[in-house]
Amino acid sequence: MATHGNGDEEALAAALRTRAPYVGLVASRTRGQAVQQTLRDMGLTDEQLARLRIPAGLDIKARRGDEIALSVMAEIVQARRTLETLMWGDQEPSSTRSP
Repeated sequence: MATHGNGDEEALAAALRTRAPYVGLVASRTRGQAVQQTLRDMGLTDEQLARLRIPAGLDIKARRGDEIALSVMAEIVQARRTLETLMWGDQEPSSTRSP
């Protein structure tokens, strides 16, 4: 999520109330703390908030928008692969195996 502060809390609350495995907010850590407190005040649980990534993205020292986008996509891939590993264990899903 990257809304420049317009409706962040409502949108994040809606996303965190789903089973979405990854929810990220592109924001500073300071802004992120304020958003998390607001979400707690809105009734979200610690379990729900644990899925929220602030700042979104892997720490690649990104500064420009394209670099931030790359770091967020890398974190999404990491989360996806982690979920696949949990789901499939040591086996690869048949759709990703080489012939």
